[in-house]
Amino acid sequence: MNLARLGSEREGFREHSRENTEILFADLGYKFSDHVENRFYLTLDRLDRDLSGGLTKSGMENAPWQANPLAIPQDWNKHWEYIRLADKLSIRTDEIQFDAGAFWFHRDFENRGLFSPDFHQGIEMFYSDNLGGNLNFVTRHELLGQRNILTIGVSPQVEDEHTQIFSGIQAQRPGEERGFR
Repeated sequence: MNLARLGSEREGFREHSRENTEILFADLGYKFSDHVENRFYLTLDRLDRDLSGGLTKSGMENAPWQANPLAIPQDWNKHWEYIRLADKLSIRTDEIQFDAGAFWFHRDFENRGLFSPDFHQGIEMFYSDNLGGNLNFVTRHELLGQRNILTIGVSPQVEDEHTQIFSGIQAQRPGEERGFR
């Protein structure tokens, strides 16, 4: 079993520029024999980032630490979550290797940025689910007296993704109270 946790937190130079990131990697394997092994993988990733936005040239020259005047009341930020599960079965001998695997990952993204009726922007939400698998076969046989490695594989995938943009400071998601979450 392997487990790794990474994290970082920072307070930026400018107002409303805090960031917090956490990542967890884990894998657990079982060796059935000298030739057969199965391994399960888990990845969790989360990011919260406040966005301070752009400044005018005079604002940058006079007070470069300040946030855009709308960034704090509209709570401009990015929020990202990612979950990945995978499983891989490997069979290996001196002459062949066969791998079969499957995976699923889910991405959830929310971006609260500048609201402007002129640009039809506001709160962007995106999520997707991906499913896939892989089959890979490798042979190491001699061909015409020479070492030959032949690899054949396939990795089909399917993705279901959704994006929605809510406009205005009073934007809401279905089932959510009016205003920011």
